[in-house]
Amino acid sequence: MRLDVRKNQNGHCAGLRCDRYLKPSEFHVDHIIPRCEGGTNDPENLQALCITCHMKKTKHENSKRMLGSIRLSKAEKLALGLKSAWIKSGATFEIKKQAFSYKKPIGKSYRI
Repeated sequence: MRLDVRKNQNGHCAGLRCDRYLKPSEFHVDHIIPRCEGGTNDPENLQALCITCHMKKTKHENSKRMLGSIRLSKAEKLALGLKSAWIKSGATFEIKKQAFSYKKPIGKSYRI
């Protein structure tokens, strides 16, 4: 499928203002609409980009995604069971408090 995407573009980069020829081993297949935004793996949503154009597009998409987002601390991320430390502002989560109890073993002493 990778080479088919390239072939559909006559072997050239689909990047804005870029018409670079793509060698079969030196290009990236990119989702036009990112999967995290509802894009699919359908061939109509895929494009071949040179490495430079793909990096620029990804950087632009990531910076847009960060606008209106909040960075969580590592502890908050773990408590919520999230993979990413970034969430959209306005998101709400219900966190149930967990009680922990620890009893020091009798007869043991510890130095700190």
